[in-house]
Amino acid sequence: MKLALCNEMFQGWPLAEVFACARRLGYQGVEIAPFTLAPSVTEIPPAWRRQIRNEARQHQLAIVGTHWLLVKPEGLSLSSPEKSLRARTAAYLRELVIFTAEIGGEVMVLGSPRQRSLGSGQTFPEVAGYVAEALQPALEEAGKQAVSICLE
Repeated sequence: MKLALCNEMFQGWPLAEVFACARRLGYQGVEIAPFTLAPSVTEIPPAWRRQIRNEARQHQLAIVGTHWLLVKPEGLSLSSPEKSLRARTAAYLRELVIFTAEIGGEVMVLGSPRQRSLGSGQTFPEVAGYVAEALQPALEEAGKQAVSICLE
């Protein structure tokens, strides 16, 4: 078992300093909250992704994965009745899977409550269907990338 913490606790710190501090405190891993790095993971180029992975290794830390996945970009939702919004969210989740794999993570924790909440007049079965539909592209990509998506 690895003891890990999230970089969100150190928002605003350079990742190298986060990793150094985590290691000094005895942690073996770090979870990355993508919104702490950029408004969208699509704005994080491959070189920066490799740098994240390499800096963690240099500090003898594992990148456990990612969480707080839908905080940014603004306006995403798994539970919206609006199909185009769910499609944008689905596409972004797929990008998050790729990002997670490229930084060395194996787990994504989907714990952004506002983006999966029941709206006024919605039923649980209705929203469960929306969520399943929106997760499908990410789940397919996760299978290719050996990344697990966990619902919190």
